[in-house]
Amino acid sequence: MNRYVDMLNIESYRGIRNLKLKDMGNINILVGDNNAGKTSVLEAIQLICDPSVYNLLQVAIKRSSPYFLSNRRLNKMESLIYMFDQEHSDDHFGHNSFQNLFLTIHAMRNGEWGTFRVEGQKGKSMMVSEQLPSMVMEESSFYSFEEAIDAETESFRGHMESTFASCQCSKQIEIDRNSKPFRPDEEEKHVLNHHFVQAFDHIIGDSFSDTIKTISNKEKAVSLLKYFDKDIVDLRYINEKGRYIPVVENKGKGTLPLAIYGDGMKKVLTLLNAVISAQNGVVLIDEFETAIHTSVMEKSYRFILKVANELKVQVFMTTHSLEAVDKLLEAGSDQLEDIRVVRLKKDGDNTYARVLNGTEAREDRTRFDMELRI
Repeated sequence: MNRYVDMLNIESYRGIRNLKLKDMGNINILVGDNNAGKTSVLEAIQLICDPSVYNLLQVAIKRSSPYFLSNRRLNKMESLIYMFDQEHSDDHFGHNSFQNLFLTIHAMRNGEWGTFRVEGQKGKSMMVSEQLPSMVMEESSFYSFEEAIDAETESFRGHMESTFASCQCSKQIEIDRNSKPFRPDEEEKHVLNHHFVQAFDHIIGDSFSDTIKTISNKEKAVSLLKYFDKDIVDLRYINEKGRYIPVVENKGKGTLPLAIYGDGMKKVLTLLNAVISAQNGVVLIDEFETAIHTSVMEKSYRFILKVANELKVQVFMTTHSLEAVDKLLEAGSDQLEDIRVVRLKKDGDNTYARVLNGTEAREDRTRFDMELRI
């Protein structure tokens, strides 16, 4: 059984409060309305896989991408503040500058019950002199050099704690827009291997890197691509004027850029690459159905699930598509008892979940047709 994260209790994280998930499966599908907190659950799991300051900031800045935002990119400090449930944080001083912020996540991680908690205050601090040139260059649209001399920057000062037996820590932290946290070597030993796939990674990411490192991985990738074109026999990089271009070798058409096959092929390669990277750990996939045509969904998912089982990878994924849920349940029809479908729903301040195993979910879909009832 590939159950590295078995229980999750999100007391407070982003817009989620008091969400309790029990008896997670090898394969977990999160469904629910927009803003129900599906992506936030994936991030909470990522935080407990690696409860460190380094990972805290990595998770924070992930949502600063323009793919998430319709306006300007958030800086590091703004990205961090959005991780807290500000609506319910203590505000004894009556204004945001000294608002007490906190996030708290409890989980069963690798058989250890523990808590990851961050609490502190958002405030202002003066820019130190060595930060000014880089700040002026990076934020030139907001400050001139003269203005920066007296500039204040937002900062977060607080405390981070992890109570998991294998990675206990308790430390004071201070983060501002220029913070560049590093991970001490000893922290690496306690990280639960994980890989996060954002909905748009097949567009901006590298879907090849791990799939061509070994012959066996490359063979897996070629077998998967044959669902899209049975004449594909190889994939590799070629050097074109100093740039490495991903290409596929087609039996009848020769060497072709991967890009001509469209986003669906890049998406399934991205998923395969993520599962391979997460060996003996957890893969977190946001919107797993994006870009994959329904005609190849079932075969592609069956292949990905098979590789996940071989490599002992626990899968958590979100979707907006009930058709994708149906396809995945069909693809995993031989392991329905190891599949969980988690229906999230917000009700007032709290978030609730109904967890069904694969068999129950299939019956629910047949009986109610349009939704997985909560």
